[in-house]
Amino acid sequence: MLLSDHIVTTVDKIRGTHNKAAFIILGDFNEFDTDELENHLLLKQVVLFPTRKQNCLDKIVTDVDNVYETPIKHSPLGKSDHCVIIWKPLNQIRKPTSKALITRPFRESCIRSMGQWITQESWEEVYLAESGEKMAEILENILKQKYEEHFPQKVIRRRNNEKPWMNYRIHKLIDERQKAYRSNNINLWRSLRNKVKYEINKAKEKHYKDNIEGLKNAQPGKWNKKIKNITGYNNKSDNVKLNNYGESVEEQAEQINEHFSRVCCQLPPLRLETLPSYLPTKPPPKIYHGEIWKSLNKLNSNKSGHPDDIPVKLIKLFSFEIAQPLFLIFNTCLNEGVFPTVWKTASIVPVPKVKKPTMVGQLRPISLTKILGRVFESFLAGWLKTDFEPVLDCKQYGNVRGTSTTHYLVDMLNTVISNIDVPGTYATLCTVDFTTAFDRINHNVAISKMIESGVRPSIIPTISSFLMNRTQCVKFKGHCSGLRTITCGVPQGTKLGPSIFTVMRTLKEQTFSMSLDRPEGGLDALMQATVCKVSVLTLPNDGECHLDDQGNYTHSEVVNEFFPGGSVGTLASDSRNIIELVRSSYDAFIEWKYN
Repeated sequence: MLLSDHIVTTVDKIRGTHNKAAFIILGDFNEFDTDELENHLLLKQVVLFPTRKQNCLDKIVTDVDNVYETPIKHSPLGKSDHCVIIWKPLNQIRKPTSKALITRPFRESCIRSMGQWITQESWEEVYLAESGEKMAEILENILKQKYEEHFPQKVIRRRNNEKPWMNYRIHKLIDERQKAYRSNNINLWRSLRNKVKYEINKAKEKHYKDNIEGLKNAQPGKWNKKIKNITGYNNKSDNVKLNNYGESVEEQAEQINEHFSRVCCQLPPLRLETLPSYLPTKPPPKIYHGEIWKSLNKLNSNKSGHPDDIPVKLIKLFSFEIAQPLFLIFNTCLNEGVFPTVWKTASIVPVPKVKKPTMVGQLRPISLTKILGRVFESFLAGWLKTDFEPVLDCKQYGNVRGTSTTHYLVDMLNTVISNIDVPGTYATLCTVDFTTAFDRINHNVAISKMIESGVRPSIIPTISSFLMNRTQCVKFKGHCSGLRTITCGVPQGTKLGPSIFTVMRTLKEQTFSMSLDRPEGGLDALMQATVCKVSVLTLPNDGECHLDDQGNYTHSEVVNEFFPGGSVGTLASDSRNIIELVRSSYDAFIEWKYN
């Protein structure tokens, strides 16, 4: 009685302040009599069938029954003994959108079929090609063609909010279960209900084992993300929402690619005739079949590949057979001094630099290249590192295996702390942020530095070919842009790119020059903690260094902040002032060092 009075009073109060209010009161009423609500409030109870055994316990009392269809009875959920009531509005609700997923199931029968072909393949077409360039192209075409032949394509339609483990069998069992309930076949309904539960649990376990379990040790970040998606905890949409870059996703992909390629075309392309003369007196090193086989087996199956690549899992599975044609291709390319064009096309994935990017400048281009091309790169990068190691700056911690920024911070603090004990001395520290440093590598300067630094001449032509005539496209939200040619920079995400960047950043200590206009070691000097008798200068990360069209470094928007304790002064936003201050700091350091 008290509950009934409370509902009547509440509804009357709401109607008094909101004359257009509509009411839907629903739930498990048990023995609660709704006649009083219907009489006093002019409401109507629309559920006219039993919802638990022979009793109507679950009711809907409303005054808007005219805009809804007649309620429909459905089977209970889980272990509940109350049936589900579906109450649809007369106006059609937009159905959940679905998308078609094109996949090639990795079935055992498909693997056996592929294995029967590849173990008997003679690779005659590859061996008869006239050049390494043609060999690589033919091999890529054969592998892709046979992959599509032995692993047939299948189109699966999925709702946007559907769980990743749901499959066709589960959907079919759910339809059969609902049909059995509607026909009042309770025994069959219970049997199918149990089967649905079993299949869902089985699908969850398989999905976790195949797609998630391996990430726990290899890539903990991705593992955590997948777990959130499974549990429904992370239902956020794509955070990349670009403003004023086209209405459609296709237009946005083109705009992103146009921006990335424009940055990579600010410097002239590589011109072999302008390089220092060198004589490759020795033949290039030879790559052996066993080395290729080991490299293929070390590939990470969880890493993303080029959209036109066959799965890494398949390459590792048949690594011994694929290594046979690669042995000839790699050595032929080295002898000819070429890097195959088919391996120089990159698919760019825009990765956000900030949490919710709204501009193209807040995206970082990560290049996905062909897997077999990356294996070839790994040999070139290894030789480059070996040859360049004698002149590698001992203060270089980036792109060096086994080191990180932590090592640099420890070294810097040791230098500062061990020297500021001298009375009257201060530590000068300049921090420099390179804007799109990877994308503004001058190919002519990079190859010249390799030649001058003693990199074996026999691999210079192949590395030069790697940098020349590169093309890229952008894949954004499932859509791919057109191809664009780039003239400078090294692709992030490749094996050889970081090694070439290290070559550009590594400078001999004997060639230090404190000029920002032509930094023969000057930038490295700026990055070091220099002890001198001047005030402390800090250049925050928003003071960025840029490369001009001549490959010179300049800066903009430099904010200068002086720490208390030293002489206070003001610096204009002009590189010459910074040069003078750093030069005086360097001179003071040299005087202190030798006196």
